[in-house]
Amino acid sequence: MPLTHNTGSSDLQPKIGPENSSEAFADQFLSTPWPQRLGAKLTRLSDQEVHLELPFQKRLTNHAGLVHGGTIASMLHDAGYLLAQHCLHGTNISTLASTQLDATEANLAQQNTERQNVEEAGTEDHCVQHDKAPSVETIDCQIFYLNAAKNTRLRFHATLLKQSKRLAFIEVSALDDDNKLICKCQCSFGTWESSAKNSHWQRDKLKPLNFAPESHPTKPFWDSMIHKPKKGMHLEQMGEGYCRIKVEPQPRFLDINGEISHGTLLSIADNVGTLASTSVLTMASNGSTIDLSMTFCDRIANESIICFGEFTSQKGSQLNSHFFVVGAESHQLKAFGTTTLWIKI
Repeated sequence: MPLTHNTGSSDLQPKIGPENSSEAFADQFLSTPWPQRLGAKLTRLSDQEVHLELPFQKRLTNHAGLVHGGTIASMLHDAGYLLAQHCLHGTNISTLASTQLDATEANLAQQNTERQNVEEAGTEDHCVQHDKAPSVETIDCQIFYLNAAKNTRLRFHATLLKQSKRLAFIEVSALDDDNKLICKCQCSFGTWESSAKNSHWQRDKLKPLNFAPESHPTKPFWDSMIHKPKKGMHLEQMGEGYCRIKVEPQPRFLDINGEISHGTLLSIADNVGTLASTSVLTMASNGSTIDLSMTFCDRIANESIICFGEFTSQKGSQLNSHFFVVGAESHQLKAFGTTTLWIKI
């Protein structure tokens, strides 16, 4: 029998009590800063499906008045993540939730201390690790943006495609109030028996990290939209074919592990890809992201995250870029991926 939260809709089944560990984990996950900031609500949880709902909020729209692509990407990921947790952990999930929330509180309390340690150590490879219960982690997400969402509530339906002992393959759809398909996401999640690493991260990929191109004429406009230092968001560079954004590990961006959430990273990557690509255009043009793909790598806690991207190619209306997400001090690879924009010519 599927589990649902009663949000007042007559089509929802009665809520099952909080003794269900998967539902308890979902409640705890959605009460962490980033999902809570978006206003995500759980409306269904079963062995095959998770449904989330995002009420329309003007503050989550972009300059064109549409629900921001990064917000949609975050919700798509979180719906898939909650279903993967339920499928791969089952009855052990409540212990996991308690362990992860304890780690979150510890991370929040130690952030200033750890940053000071990094500065005193004088090394860029320092990264504090926290012991956690083996958790489900995101492997990758590929998102297809099919239609714009304007002045509408969005519903996110995650469906299990296939599950093995340590892997879950999930598809997530975003629907508006008219049941129009807004986005489709395919994502994979896994658990690991050990935390041993075998990294082949090529540090020469960091060369663009320190680019300081001449500022693009539109940067002041994007500064007004993105650059919010007091809130931990920095549009550090935007030049022709290049963009770099830094996010500080402020509580508002953190997930249940006390790390900058994957939803935040997807949102930032969407911005970086858009700005890196559109900065090569000789004249302003309307356009939108049609594809965002991100692969997740190392865990990174207690330091800022930098996402930097470069324009790679154009074919008519299609603009392509790639991006990397790294720890600001450790330079560990957090994630990498590509974005594709479609513009009106």
